[in-house]
Amino acid sequence: KKESFFEFEHMMHQIKWDIVQRIFRLKPESVSVSSIHEIEKEKEKELSNIQVGGDETTSGNSKTVHRDQPKVGRNAPCPCGSGKKYKHCCGKN
Repeated sequence: KKESFFEFEHMMHQIKWDIVQRIFRLKPESVSVSSIHEIEKEKEKELSNIQVGGDETTSGNSKTVHRDQPKVGRNAPCPCGSGKKYKHCCGKN
């Protein structure tokens, strides 16, 4: 058990070392400073929309949904007429 654990730890250390080596050898594609700033601005905008609570395009346009028929319960017979319970027929996700 001790030898197996030692070998596992050595393997994990080697994997981490390989990852670090590959990251340092990675050569990014030709990316300009202006494109980096554009990406940062887009991410900041997305983050601010998330923190505010929604997207700017959907604000003020939300409407309450009203059902025409009552909601089908999980244990109620399926409205498709199969004879099964709703949860075993059309209610499966």
